Amino acid sequence: MTVVVNAGESFLTVNALSGFPGRYVVDVALDGTVLGQLDFPTAGEASATFALRGHALGRARLSFRVPWLWQPVIQIPGSSDSRFLGVAVSLVRLLPGRADSRNQQIVGDKNTSTS
Repeated sequence: MTVVVNAGESFLTVNALSGFPGRYVVDVALDGTVLGQLDFPTAGEASATFALRGHALGRARLSFRVPWLWQPVIQIPGSSDSRFLGVAVSLVRLLPGRADSRNQQIVGDKNTSTS
């Protein structure tokens, strides 16, 4: 996915969903540099805000590295869904501001935040 980092934007917020019935940790990277992780303790939604320390302005590639693709037919009893799944990204937002001016948990290098 391509995002555009504009002047004054210092944070990237990501919300995503995982259906995996156990722990699933996803790396969030911008132009190949891991900003941090989305940690899903179990199936559900995770959200994190990452600081864009020193990232150049302009177009950037946002990527999500899953530990493995999983199949509900194998992991969920009674499921007939044989698709290979990772996560569903529901929101990506670039935000202005400073870490001390936001009422959110800010994730630094490779730390984890969930909600």
